[in-house]
Amino acid sequence: MTLEEIYHAIEYSQTISDRDFSRRTFSDATFRSANFVMCDFGGARFVRCNFDKSMLIRCDFRGARFEDCTFAGSQLMMGRFEGAAFPGCAFETTGFLQGKLQGADFSHARLYDTGLLCNDLTEARFCETSFEKVGLLENTLDRVDFARAHIYRTMISRADLRTAFLDGAIFHQVLLVDGNLSNRDLSGHTFRECTMVDGDLQKVAFRGSELTQTSFVNCNMRLSDFCEANMPQAMLAGSILAGSKFERTTLTNGVFANADVSAVSFAGSQMQMAVFDNANCGAARFEGCDLQYGDFTNANCQAGNFANARFNITRFHGANLKGALLDGSTGSTVPTDDRRLIAQAYNPQNVILDTEL
Repeated sequence: MTLEEIYHAIEYSQTISDRDFSRRTFSDATFRSANFVMCDFGGARFVRCNFDKSMLIRCDFRGARFEDCTFAGSQLMMGRFEGAAFPGCAFETTGFLQGKLQGADFSHARLYDTGLLCNDLTEARFCETSFEKVGLLENTLDRVDFARAHIYRTMISRADLRTAFLDGAIFHQVLLVDGNLSNRDLSGHTFRECTMVDGDLQKVAFRGSELTQTSFVNCNMRLSDFCEANMPQAMLAGSILAGSKFERTTLTNGVFANADVSAVSFAGSQMQMAVFDNANCGAARFEGCDLQYGDFTNANCQAGNFANARFNITRFHGANLKGALLDGSTGSTVPTDDRRLIAQAYNPQNVILDTEL
């Protein structure tokens, strides 16, 4: 079937099915509103081609190469793309659904407002790839390569990245759901304004990493290392951090409400206005920390170490400080307000005293 015959079929809205285009070369071709079903493009080459509002269903693109091609408003469904290459290609409002993309190469590609759903991306390469408003949902990501990729405003579900290559990758405003980064060394990496929900981050090393405004919600972060990380306005509410290290870390405005920070070391960290409402801080180490304007309301601080800490109007209302060490600490604290404590016993959900009106 010649290119002219393909154009003729497209013009009359005919579906092109069961055709053999293997090892063919297509240059500067435009496929607009085309429908290819179960066609063989194995080893084919596409140079500067444009796929606009096209459907490619159950087609075989194994070993195919797309050079500087554009995909817009197109759907690539249930196809075979093992070993296919897309160097420098642009994808906009395009979807890959249930495809076999093992070993596919998207290096230097640009993905915008695009979705990859339920694909096998084992050993796929996204080196120096640009992601914006992309959905990476329910894919297999074993040994996927995101080296030096810029991933922005993207959602990744079932984000098991334990074997992924992430060297030099930048994650910015990324949502990772059910992620697994356990035992990874991500020291010096960038996860800026990201959100990780229900993730497994046990024994992860984020030493010296950039984590500004990043949220870890209900994550398991036991024995992790965040020393010297930059984490202002980080949210760690409800997460388990027992035994982790946050030494010499910037945690200004950090939120640890309802978190388990037992036996965590925050030694020497900047924690102005940090919030530990209802947190378990048992045996936590805060020596040498700047805790000005911090809030430990109703926190369990038993056997906590606050030696040489700096306070300034730091709230300890209802906090359990039994066995806590405060030697050498300076500044002012706000102790338990007995009237408020009594009021909480009657209506803990909504307590407003006359002095607060």
